[in-house]
Parts: sequence; C-alpha cells; structure tokens
Amino acid sequence: MSTTVAQTFKDQLSTDLKARTDGGPALEPFISQLDALDCANTQSLPALPTPPSVAAHLAPALATLGCAPGLADAVRQFAGVARWYQIFEGEGIEPTLAEGLVAGQLAGQVGLVTSDTIRTGLFLLAPGLHYPLHQHGALELYFVVSGRLTLQYGTRAEPFTLGPGEHSVTPSNTVHALTTHQVPTLVIYAWVGDVESPNWWWVEAREGGWDRVCWERQPDAKWIQTRSEAVTDAVLAEAGEL
Repeated sequence: MSTTVAQTFKDQLSTDLKARTDGGPALEPFISQLDALDCANTQSLPALPTPPSVAAHLAPALATLGCAPGLADAVRQFAGVARWYQIFEGEGIEPTLAEGLVAGQLAGQVGLVTSDTIRTGLFLLAPGLHYPLHQHGALELYFVVSGRLTLQYGTRAEPFTLGPGEHSVTPSNTVHALTTHQVPTLVIYAWVGDVESPNWWWVEAREGGWDRVCWERQPDAKWIQTRSEAVTDAVLAEAGEL
C-alpha cells in the first residue's frame, strides 16, 4: 500500500508541475527528482502519536482542497497514512508556533520512501501563525492545496499571498517568512539540492543588524536549535540582502 500511495502522489505532483505554464525552468529540479524517485524503496517506521494540530486542522484542510482532482485524491490518500510529526522541538521557539507546524514526509529520512536527494510531503500550518525570516541551502517548493499562505522574500520586500493551486519556488539561501490566515493551510513541499543544510532563523539584533539562529535536522527529521551567530556581510551577500 505504501508503494502505491507514494507512486500515485509523486506521479500526480510531477504531472501537475509539468503542466504549469507559470513555472518554467524553476520547476525543473523538482520534476527531475520526483521522476527519479524510486517508490519501491519503502521503509517501515514506528507509529507516532497524532499531533494535536493534525487532529484539529487536517480534516478542515482536506475538505477544501483546491488543486487538480487527481492530485487532490493523492493528497487525501497520503494524508491518511502519513506519519505526522511536529517539525521543531526544544527551546528557542514559541510553543504555539512549534505546535502549529507539522509535516508528513513522503520521501526522505522518515518518509514512506527513503531518499537522499529530495525531501517532499505535506506541510500543515495552523491558522494565525507567523514563521519568521529564515534561510536554508535547499531549493524549496511550496504548493498550496488548501488555505492561504503569505510569503515575504528578503527583509525589505513586499509580502505576497498564495491561494489553493498556486506555488512558489524559494531560491537557495533566500531569506523568507510565512504567515497563515484564518483557516488551516495545507502545502505540498519539496526540498532539492542541499537537503541537509541547516535552517537559519534571522533575528534583529539589539544593536542593529541581524543575528541568526541555527536549527539542524536530526535523524528523526525534527529540527533542534544548536547555535547562533551574527549575520555577516558575506551572509547578507549570499542572501541577496546587499
């Protein structure tokens, strides 16, 4: 069953991305990795308790899917068997934010399918959350299938909002923030490229400028805070902020 669910999800997602006229070359790395994914490479992992955010918000999100029918069916099938987990744990994050960010991984460390080259699955965000400015080395796809998601690229850019059926591609190391609205938001996500890169959260420094806090992915795919440092001119340049 796991193989069939994974195969259907990745095929439907790849088909949708290939058909998009607004994606262009930016979607090609994701399509390539999806098409190369071997869904026979399944794994069996211990079950986890259902996170409270899944119990509260998954059903309403699934009831309002706004994507192609084949993909919507694949999302529902996978959501029902996904091993949902809270993404961030430990100190350094406000509890409501931590509890409101959960994922079910289709491919990756703890996915139905193992992969070293792509991390993809479903990302469920509770209503009224702000996921602050952060950056990572991986190229990132967000494909909203339910709810609305407002994104901000960089520290000075105007935010923009995605609705059901719309997507964004965040370039490597671009600083970005996410905000949800009055209803749960369900997103198909994918990371390609440097999928093991840290996740750096930016925080305004008291004396001006920025610091950044490092979150590192653990073997169970959860992120924990490990260290912090000042944002240097080199980091600003890499992020396109100079």
